[in-house]
Amino acid sequence: TVTEVEKVNNQAFNLKTEQGWKDLAKQVDALNKGTVTATLKDADAKKMETQQDGTAKFDGLAIGLYKVVE
Repeated sequence: TVTEVEKVNNQAFNLKTEQGWKDLAKQVDALNKGTVTATLKDADAKKMETQQDGTAKFDGLAIGLYKVVE
């Protein structure tokens, strides 16, 4: 399942700008450790079965940060 992240610690990031990506990059370690909260766009979650070769390809995703759960 892949779900777009809307906010991190209640802060939105403009990922159409370089500065937005830089600001988000500062939060990646905390996101991976689970020490900050990610607000997800659950209504936009996309599910797919993993193929026999271990891949799952999601087409048509907008530029953004996504939480991926296997």
